[in-house]
Amino acid sequence: MKPYLLLLPALLLLAACKPCDDPANPECKNYDPCWDRTETDADFSLLGIFPFPTYGQEDSSIYVDLNRILNPQRVTFRAHQTFESYRWIVGSHNQVITEPEFSLLFVGANINGPLTVTLVGTRTPDSLCFPHDDGIDTVSRTFEIIPLEEARVLGRFEGHELHNPQRRFTVEISLDIEFQDNYTVKNLPEGCPYESSALSFTDEVFASYYRGNTCGEHQMIGRAYAEGDSIRIEYLLHPRKPNGFFDTDTAFARVFIGKKIN
Repeated sequence: MKPYLLLLPALLLLAACKPCDDPANPECKNYDPCWDRTETDADFSLLGIFPFPTYGQEDSSIYVDLNRILNPQRVTFRAHQTFESYRWIVGSHNQVITEPEFSLLFVGANINGPLTVTLVGTRTPDSLCFPHDDGIDTVSRTFEIIPLEEARVLGRFEGHELHNPQRRFTVEISLDIEFQDNYTVKNLPEGCPYESSALSFTDEVFASYYRGNTCGEHQMIGRAYAEGDSIRIEYLLHPRKPNGFFDTDTAFARVFIGKKIN
């Protein structure tokens, strides 16, 4: 028998003898019954809700973490953990909310400024993994409510598209004159004479918009991400078919990267 034929049983034996190293596997020596357990923590998120139409498909909603609240804007507060009881306190309001998540519309002339939100969560503690956990935790977070016109996604942004970095042009995002809680996007794609209408947007993290009109022989749908003075707009162009309808099964993906210039 050739020597290399004897290697196969040896390799199989070595594989069988490989030490078990998985804290999630009860058969391993280093198994940790608490590997997937968590101590009581009442932390929560402030979320913006964005509808994103897909033209012919079921619409989807996207939740995005926020740092600031626009006025006006509808936001959602959501607890990270599941509790047996919830006690939310929003600002100086006397009403106590007892749901795991809830939405509020912030709108008004005198609401701008800091807003403190508190969650008190109560659940049966895991005394085996966390003997000092009493099952009650309180977390408070303070958010800033700012006027709509101060949103970071608004302004003129100079930049380029990733497929053509040498070609620089300016995209402008501004409040819609007719609908002040929405905005318009101009010159995207470059040279497009139409203004796209926004669905909704946040201060700095995320925005979604669509083009109801057409730009040449294409229809556009996309999202914009803004942080600081930078913006990233990801969008799709759907070409027009010979019958006059747009081909939603075909899309040309584009990305615009820019810096705010005013």
